[in-house]
Amino acid sequence: MTSFHAIKKDLQNAGVNWVDSEVVIDDNIVTSRKPDDIDAFNKKIIELWS
Repeated sequence: MTSFHAIKKDLQNAGVNWVDSEVVIDDNIVTSRKPDDIDAFNKKIIELWS
């Protein structure tokens, strides 16, 4: 997954494979890092649900 960098270590400690990317897709889960990634996030959501 990806997320805002401030919680990266918390997620890694929980067992997440954290990636610094504007969008990450794992099966039906789509994650992004920050508000600047919203356009890419929305595009992937639309692709998955179309």
